[in-house]
Parts: sequence; C-alpha cells; structure tokens
Amino acid sequence: MGRQKPTLKAVAIFLIILFVVCGAAYLLFFRDDKVSSKDGNDEDEEKNRVPMANSGPSQIVRPGEAALLNGTGSSDPDGDELGYYWDIDSGTDSNNDGVFDNDRDAVGAKVEHFYPVPQTTTTYLVTLNVSDGKLWDKATTRVTIMVSVNNTPPEVVMSCRYGKVPGGSPLDPYFMVTVVSVSSVEMISNFSYRLDSPASGTISQGNVSDLLIAPPGSDIRFVDIIPVTRLGQNDIFYFREGQTIKEGCTFKLLYLGVTDPVGEIELSKTPSY
Repeated sequence: MGRQKPTLKAVAIFLIILFVVCGAAYLLFFRDDKVSSKDGNDEDEEKNRVPMANSGPSQIVRPGEAALLNGTGSSDPDGDELGYYWDIDSGTDSNNDGVFDNDRDAVGAKVEHFYPVPQTTTTYLVTLNVSDGKLWDKATTRVTIMVSVNNTPPEVVMSCRYGKVPGGSPLDPYFMVTVVSVSSVEMISNFSYRLDSPASGTISQGNVSDLLIAPPGSDIRFVDIIPVTRLGQNDIFYFREGQTIKEGCTFKLLYLGVTDPVGEIELSKTPSY
C-alpha cells in the first residue's frame, strides 16, 4: 500500500505545534534572561539609599575671621563614601546654571572660608550638597558676619533658680537662668553660649538665636520675654536637669568674637540673685 500524502489539516496542526514550541523556547532562553537582568538592576537601585546631609549649626564671626564649615555630621545609610560640595553663598549663582544652591565653591567635609569684610552685618545662606556618587542630599546653614557699632562688649548679669517649668511635668526639673540686666542694647544674634561641666568639659555650645526655636521639652532653650530680638531683662534660659546638665555646671554668654564671657553663672539649686 502506498504512503498517504499529508492533508492540509495535518500540515496546519504541525505548523501550530512548531510555532508553540519555538515561542516557548524563546521565552525560556532569551526573554527570562532579560527580565531577570532588569529586575536585578531595579533591586540594586532600591538598595542604594539617599545620603543625609548635615551642614552644621549657624555661626557668627567677626569681619576678617574665617567661617569654619563642618559637614562631618552627614551620613550615608549604606555606608557609602560621600563627596562634600559647599555653596558658600546661596544668593549667588557662581556657575551660571540658573540654580542658586548647587555651586561647588569649596570641596571637603571641613572647609575654612573667609568672606569679604562688609560695612554692615551680613548673613550668608550656605548649602552643603553631599553625594554617594549616584544620589544627592542637601542641607543649609547660616554664617553671619557681625559688624558691631559698639566696640565695648556689654555686661550681662544673670540669676539662677531651680524648679519645674510652669505647666511642665514635676518630673522634669529645670535650672532657670534669668537675665537681670544688660549694660547695652544688643541683638540676640550677637550672642553665643557655652555650657561647661566641671567633670567633662563643654556640654553644649552654639548661638543663642538657635535656642529660640528649640521646642518645649528640649534640654536647653531660650525664651525672649519681650520678643524684640534683643537680649533684655527677664529673658530666660532653661536647662533641664539630667545626666550631664546638673548642679555645678557653668553657663557662659559670649559676645561676637570676644574671648572672655560677658556673663557667667553657675547652675545651682539654691536661688541666686
């Protein structure tokens, strides 16, 4: 008996089976590799997290003094090495790209910069941009060049008492340092402070103006009784008693770049006037 010729129906079924087998082979050996590769890249991107910039506290310097910019408080959650790029005046677009806070005026975690000597007190907005090579973050701080019209530093007299803050918890006692008098009218921004412990040295330091924005419950804060941005009678500094802030610590008020404190008092549970 002779061999039968394949019918059109059999040919069609064969072609359909061939198409399905070839398609499955393509998906198995080619398509899956591409998808897997793409997914792997996405996973790598998700693992790389954004760094966190820290430009340090605001500072006051006298004309001709260097501003010490410190970004060492910045960090990367993945432990990546960071690049530090300072825009020392975010009001000026020095690279002419239309963006005012991305200039690379100085590079490094710590930077020393001398601003031009102004005729009047001038504040610069400084931006630190940090990068892990792919992702960026930024933080700002301020540098004030303080020009004083009074060459004689003021004298500040203070008193101290101990107790709870009105409306506060009796479990959180505070040392309350009150300004009794100031020999001349001065802006709060002219003053900085330092809190020293006889056992461990300096506990805290910074600008008094920064304490104005400290929220209730902070370890150290400042209340301007007459909110005219000047240090005056009855203004109060609050120090919450704790592990480091305790009786015997010394609070010092500093004026501009003057080395010696213009006011000083020891934190005590015995009222002093």
